Amino acid sequence: MKQDELERARQAIHKHDPSATVELAGGALQVESLLPAGTLVSILRGDADSALQRLHTMLTHPAAEHLPAGILLMARAHHLQALAATGTESAIEQAAAALREQIVPARNAYLQSYLHFSLGVADLLQGRPAAALTHAAMSIERALAGGCQAATLVPGLLHAQALADLARDTDAADALARSLASWKRHGYHLIAAAAHLEQTRLHLRQGAPAAARASLDA
Repeated sequence: MKQDELERARQAIHKHDPSATVELAGGALQVESLLPAGTLVSILRGDADSALQRLHTMLTHPAAEHLPAGILLMARAHHLQALAATGTESAIEQAAAALREQIVPARNAYLQSYLHFSLGVADLLQGRPAAALTHAAMSIERALAGGCQAATLVPGLLHAQALADLARDTDAADALARSLASWKRHGYHLIAAAAHLEQTRLHLRQGAPAAARASLDA
């Protein structure tokens, strides 16, 4: 995407006009399709089907190959996460392979961090918490290697959820308690809300309904 094309996208986004289009070499794409972060919000809210439909439209569009690498990366990462909630095992593996092919050659620690986060989400949703825990740890390690402390916040929730699914309740509770303030301070409110739900699940599993209610009300 050229600089003037990016500027038109920014102006349309600023006007909150998701129906606007940006002309690229391969055709036109809606501005909404240039915002893959919005699909992550849909996934976190439990609407993976909607996210999957929007991401599929974006990734199969003739203009997709002309998008900046960062936007394409995020779209493929969120496509994998949406497939993990709704798709078949073969489709998930195909999406994971496409993501690896883009990120591994780049040798970028931040991108590698998001790759491991996305693979970990897929593993967790597919019932493989041990593998998810490994990817969460690698995601955090790569974020720190890239000098981006803030990038450790997102895989932090995955780390806690994997611990909970492995029945390591004390470790999961400690991980959630350590990170909640940081998520809220950085404005990661959906992640903080998911963390409170995870705390509620842990309290109920431990037979503490009063603490579970307190977590929901927090």
